Amino acid sequence: MIPHDIIGNIAILKFPRETKKSEKIKQAKKILKQIPNIKTIVEKSEKIKGRLRKQKTKFLFGEKTKTTIHKENNCQFLLNIDETYFSSRLSSHRKTTCEAIAKSLKNNSKVLVMFAGIAPWPIVLAKILKTKYPKKKIKIYSFRSFSPVSVTKKPHSPSGKDGLSTNLATLLPFLPFLR
Repeated sequence: MIPHDIIGNIAILKFPRETKKSEKIKQAKKILKQIPNIKTIVEKSEKIKGRLRKQKTKFLFGEKTKTTIHKENNCQFLLNIDETYFSSRLSSHRKTTCEAIAKSLKNNSKVLVMFAGIAPWPIVLAKILKTKYPKKKIKIYSFRSFSPVSVTKKPHSPSGKDGLSTNLATLLPFLPFLR
């Protein structure tokens, strides 16, 4: 079978350069039949690169979309596979690491997650805290980057839906927290 990653209902295939288009389509159809929840097949067309670690993909077969909802560790993440770095292969690592962090946190602790992207680490941590340690009062702050136009603060939220995009002025009250 062709090496692939699955993010949500999208399979990302990795073909050798010399593979013909007809063979790629044949393999895409085969995977679509074998894995029922897959709706879109894309081909990884370039290596992950850049400061934001984005990848480029080319549509091969199925529904023509690059946006999906990925489910892991009882959490859901809405993402575009070409616009966001995300690795589904880190799912079990995220879970075990977040379980260890949640266990070690003392009541009234604050957690800061830097460069969080779509925030899988803080969301998984919040979910674990809510289900396994509901009496702990923990505040989780998550920042995408320190760019003045792209900063996100996500309060303790298992779904991450109450996060808000903001600017650097909103970040200023949190700067003492960073000391």
